[in-house]
Amino acid sequence: GPKSFGERVASHYKAALQYVLTETFRDQSALVIMEEDVVVSLDFLLYFAQLKPLLQHEDLLGVSAWNENALGPYSASRQRLLRVDSFSGVAWMVSTQRLRELLPKWPRNFWQKFLGKVGREGRQFIIPELPRVQHAGGDRQEDGGPLFSTSRDLRDADLGDLQRMSAEAYGRTLAAELQAASLVEDLADLPAPLHIKEGSNLRWRVHYQSDQPESDGTWRFVARFLQLPEDGHPAMLDGVTKLLWGRGFLYMVASSSGLALKARLRPLPAYPLKPEAFQEAKSPLMVAPNAQLLAAERAGQSCRDLCASRGEFCAPSDLRFVNRCDAMKKALFCERCERNMGSDQPAVASSRSSRSYGACLYNGDVLHHPITCEAAHRDTRRLCVCRRPFPAGISEAAPAVPATEDASSAATQAASTPTLQQQTAAPKLPNSTSKSGTGIPEAVPPVRTTADTSSAAAQAASTPTTRQQTASEMQRSTSQSGTGIPPSAPTVQTTADASSAARQAASSPTTPQQTTAPKLQRSTSKSGTGIPEAVPRVRTTADTSSAAAQAASTPTTRQQTASEMQRSTSQSGTGASLHDETGTKARGKDAKAARADDARSFAPSSNFLAATAVPS
Repeated sequence: GPKSFGERVASHYKAALQYVLTETFRDQSALVIMEEDVVVSLDFLLYFAQLKPLLQHEDLLGVSAWNENALGPYSASRQRLLRVDSFSGVAWMVSTQRLRELLPKWPRNFWQKFLGKVGREGRQFIIPELPRVQHAGGDRQEDGGPLFSTSRDLRDADLGDLQRMSAEAYGRTLAAELQAASLVEDLADLPAPLHIKEGSNLRWRVHYQSDQPESDGTWRFVARFLQLPEDGHPAMLDGVTKLLWGRGFLYMVASSSGLALKARLRPLPAYPLKPEAFQEAKSPLMVAPNAQLLAAERAGQSCRDLCASRGEFCAPSDLRFVNRCDAMKKALFCERCERNMGSDQPAVASSRSSRSYGACLYNGDVLHHPITCEAAHRDTRRLCVCRRPFPAGISEAAPAVPATEDASSAATQAASTPTLQQQTAAPKLPNSTSKSGTGIPEAVPPVRTTADTSSAAAQAASTPTTRQQTASEMQRSTSQSGTGIPPSAPTVQTTADASSAARQAASSPTTPQQTTAPKLQRSTSKSGTGIPEAVPRVRTTADTSSAAAQAASTPTTRQQTASEMQRSTSQSGTGASLHDETGTKARGKDAKAARADDARSFAPSSNFLAATAVPS
């Protein structure tokens, strides 16, 4: 009979992987396999390139760039990585040797469950706390989905010393953290992340009853309490789930955990918590450690505008975790709390003409009225969560007992081991800039590099014909430089490398009528992101000769910014409360259709997956 959808997908994956192993990438040592509807971050290739050496370990099956649990307060670091037993898929890297071992055992259906259980054969996966991919058509960061790495400075892509991710080192560290964590026997005693202050111990562990936490259904109750996807993967290692918890960490420990048994934890609870305990408990109020709860300054102000005025950014998934009365009463003055609907909520009704004046309104229908950062209403003052840019570096509180991530050890190792930031320092930028390109979909903005001012000054002194333009070029370069820009900022072309321009000017005849603009455009079309030559690069499809013509006909960054803000303002009216429900639904459907069109405009032609080789 005809195959089911799952059978067709499984057979397609098997056929595609067999083809790339025998034809396209048969000489490569590793492959990156990704679904066709994903958008990648700028450091996507650097992320995999740094982790590729770990694939040589027998106990590691693959590395994923996706984490479905990276919602709101559970994600705040680019560098933090997790070892897990589950397979997350979407975009993952596997060694070709391991793939050749798996294909003869490939199932007829449910291939993802096969890799997560039977085919895994006790091996593990590495996933990031902050994903490097997101789906183009839905489940995006903008739609309240998992957070996404939007950094434009590749110097922030350094994952640090990856020896900490070996099975032995990671297990030893996790055991030490469990021993240092405070036991919580009653969920009412678990501190809410919003109320956690700096202290000596910022780790807590909760033990719950479960013989097989990945399959016996217990995790659904735990996930509901933690406001995580109930049908998702628990992202646990040997029965232990590690979660960011405000300024510290929370460890959910299953009663069947072998890791907890080996760690000889003391004290232990009299009885592990049963599923009913999570059903009866109230979910704690959660905010990420690099975020704060704020009220809009006035009615009609969106959270996006409020956060941007503070040099911060808004993530919709953060707002879902504060869509509750106790959060609003903490930040807003209100007499009562009412269930309502509207993408601008949670908010307080601030207009005296509104029938809900003085009430805190929470969104009771997030399915039809998803909470957004752009929504605003003239009668409400919003409750917002503003995030500071993701901090660089690995910032984990050291456990009370020695571990591989101890601060002193990390400092000693950092002094003797060159980091990715040092590898991408200024002296190496000219070589890599002249050959690299971004080749990344327009949804992911390219990194901006700053022109070397000292070389620019030397060029101005030695080239009389360009002296008058050097000041304006340096001023324009200065206004466009900097990396700490909120993710909502528009795409900007990279600045030409001044030292390369100086060598070109010295070797080419100049005339009084000649200007530096054509040189800058040609150099810009070839400039890249400063990736070391050992890291594979993606070729750009744009022809360099057409770049100058395109630049001449393309609106400037300020014009783009104004038009984008105008479009965003015209489309952000989805946040109507109960008195504007019809308009909210219509505008929500239009916005969803527009996002689907954008996704189709740059999605690859493959129906299911794309494979990329990772050179040795």
